[in-house]
Amino acid sequence: MNLIQDLQKDILNSETSLPSILRKTKVLGSLLRNKEFKEWVDNELNGYQEEDEKEIPSYRRGYAESYGHFSGPFGIALKNQPISSLSLPIQFREHVNKLLLVEGVRALESLIEHGSSDFRMQWSADIIAVVSDKIFKGYVCMSAWKLVSRGQIEQVLDTVRNRLLSFVLELVEKHPEISESKDAISNVSKKEISYAFNTYIIGSHNIIASGFGINQKVHQQVPANDLNALLKYMEKINVPGDNLKELEKAIKEDGPGAKPNKFGPKVSRWIERMANKKIVKGAWKLALPTIQMLIFKGLSMFYGWE
Repeated sequence: MNLIQDLQKDILNSETSLPSILRKTKVLGSLLRNKEFKEWVDNELNGYQEEDEKEIPSYRRGYAESYGHFSGPFGIALKNQPISSLSLPIQFREHVNKLLLVEGVRALESLIEHGSSDFRMQWSADIIAVVSDKIFKGYVCMSAWKLVSRGQIEQVLDTVRNRLLSFVLELVEKHPEISESKDAISNVSKKEISYAFNTYIIGSHNIIASGFGINQKVHQQVPANDLNALLKYMEKINVPGDNLKELEKAIKEDGPGAKPNKFGPKVSRWIERMANKKIVKGAWKLALPTIQMLIFKGLSMFYGWE
């Protein structure tokens, strides 16, 4: 059995660890002499650099819900409270909603082996220091974290395995001889390798969700002050009809947005109601941070802030 056949067998065997498969893939990368492919294998083995976000594949990106512990007056404490990003200054919202799984595949596998159903990614102490008294009135945030589900991590591992298999199968389909001869692998053209890599490993734009489906078709633009377009946008992200009527009324009562990134009182109260966890998970079937992001994006376009 040569390298390609051996690699296919390992990928299809769920008992073979992903790090073991990728180490064997490093040999394939050396024979193919494709820099991008070799870098991808190394990053999956060793982990990505969070500060170099553009290099992190789409399947390692997503949205996460945040929770925290809070201390209040007279020793009152709130434990494991969900945190709405709309309660935070705007410059922190994207950071707390965004999830980047940058760890190498062995680290991700070890989390799965641990047996927990979810995991925590702690907020930066600097962010907590700035927003600690801005989340719940009268309470101070003692700690906060993003909640990462077991399913999100498993999805990343499965995606790496599946994309690698698709890449190998594409090469075999175009060049059956590489299944019989290791030397034939080096003869595959650079153009074909690059095409297969970008199509089957990098090409998809799927992201990891917070246990709920995210409608990737929401690309609608909302022209400034076009209320009908805004309502259609909100309808596309499954905002219930009665809530659409409430939003329309709130916008008309508030009038034009007075300050950039500052909603009027009626619209602000509507947003707060929409951030209610029961409404989001019960009626909309979307992850809380996803809904917050889409609502804020639509309203920002309507008021001409984006």
